[in-house]
Amino acid sequence: VPARWHPHTVIKRIIRHNQLGQYTGIVMIGQSGSGKTTLTRKLIHQIHTMGENYIVKWFNGHEMLKMDVHIKDLKVGHPHILIFDDASYTLEDAKKSEVAKLANALTTIRHTLKSKVIIFMNIHYSKATLKFFRNQHFTFLTSVSVEEMGNYTDLFKDKMHVIRAFGKSYNKMMLKGYFEAPVSSFERTTIRYTT
Repeated sequence: VPARWHPHTVIKRIIRHNQLGQYTGIVMIGQSGSGKTTLTRKLIHQIHTMGENYIVKWFNGHEMLKMDVHIKDLKVGHPHILIFDDASYTLEDAKKSEVAKLANALTTIRHTLKSKVIIFMNIHYSKATLKFFRNQHFTFLTSVSVEEMGNYTDLFKDKMHVIRAFGKSYNKMMLKGYFEAPVSSFERTTIRYTT
């Protein structure tokens, strides 16, 4: 894997952000089966192999709405990683008051726990999902379809050229069964990866 693609650098940034800010929000956006859960597991594993010691709690999307109850069950004074898997449908079906309550719980969680907190929210992109839940400190895309491209404009204004490039690679990967990564722009060499 080219060094610039290796997750080590971004994991160090996540850890540093969490040390400084005490709360780090991470959003995984992608279609079903595109690797959101797998990437989440990879990042959590790497965070721990770098010497960080977090208590990890995994919730399904519907459990998000009981966040205030879950926070009471967490160990005060210990760093936590909380994962909300497949949360998008919950957020879209929830009442405004429930979503506001959740947003408030996430905003104040580091004060309640008196420790560092990393939150992963694995969602399918939707404009109906509140901006608070789409616009966190770190955002990862695990898929980009042509149909979704227009939806990402409000979230990635100045990075749309990167999203388009990923969309082309993703399309090739899914239709042709491979994608290529440039190794050297001077020699125009690439590495081909099989999907």
